[in-house]
Amino acid sequence: MKYLAFFIKFIFLFLISYFVIGTIIINITGETGINKTVGWAWDLTSFIIPLSLIYFSTYSALVLMKIKTNMLSSILSILLLLFSVLFKNYITVFFLISFLIFLSNVIFSIYLKFKK
Repeated sequence: MKYLAFFIKFIFLFLISYFVIGTIIINITGETGINKTVGWAWDLTSFIIPLSLIYFSTYSALVLMKIKTNMLSSILSILLLLFSVLFKNYITVFFLISFLIFLSNVIFSIYLKFKK
């Protein structure tokens, strides 16, 4: 129970640090891809920063409204976010899976809040 309270209390700090580290890593690597003259690689990697802001703002709104989320799916979502930063070859795959888990967690949490 102590660990659960710790996870709930400091999820904001973790998401802020993820966003900062992810932004630094993305800015250091620059454009990646097979054909850099076309510029399609920039399109693939540029959507991660706005979606990270959506992560942070949605979790902050859920905590401010005192809506409980599913901890297992939250942990899984954050682990996949970390994997997307660590494994640059599969950044879009991990991030999209993480985003889908995140969306299902948020929708289910809001459903349970208004069901009562």
